[in-house]
Parts: sequence; structure tokens; C-alpha cells
Amino acid sequence: MAVAGRPAGSDRDWSVNAGTLEWSCTRTADHAVDTVLAPALFLASRKLDGDPKLGGSDFTVGADATPPDLIEGLATATRTLLAVIEAAEPSARAVIRRRPQVQVAGPQDFAPRGGLS
Repeated sequence: MAVAGRPAGSDRDWSVNAGTLEWSCTRTADHAVDTVLAPALFLASRKLDGDPKLGGSDFTVGADATPPDLIEGLATATRTLLAVIEAAEPSARAVIRRRPQVQVAGPQDFAPRGGLS
């Protein structure tokens, strides 16, 4: 898990591009928090027709977050996703993907979804 890299990477310059991406390391890490937390909220909602109504579509740490904040945010999002998956009954269903059309899945499909960006 990326969180294990905290001591070695939190003191580096996260304003540089993340590898070949056009996004900075900070923006990429902030996006990763959203891509892990969003599936947890979707599964917890049990909605079968779209987004849970939670006041927004992005769940990020924010543009002013420090590397330790982002690492903590990713760890928290990961623990949240795992807890929601473990708490869901096997027959639970929720929206897992919205594009190109709404797709519904069970808890077992949400861990890999959290790893996609």
C-alpha cells in the first residue's frame, strides 16, 4: 500500500508531475483519495440508479493538502472502503460505474474498483 511510503516520500517535492502524467504528484494523490473513497460511499448508499446525494461528486483532501495529509487521506479512504465492503451483506448491490451507463455490482467488486482511477 502507498501509505507504507510515508517516511521515505513525504519530504519530497510533490509539485512536480507524477511520472508521465500532466498532473502533479499532489493532484494525483488527491485524486487517488477520491477514487478509493467514492466506491465506499456508493456501496454504502446501496443506490441502484446513480450517485448518492452527498453534496458533491469529489471527495478529496484539497489543493492545500501537504504530502502527510494526502497519505493520511489515502489511508483513511482505504480503511473506509474495506470496512464498508466487510459490513455489506453478500447480496448487497449498488452502482459501481456510471459511464457509459449505470452498472450495479456486489461488494466483492468494490475493492478492485477502488484501485482504478
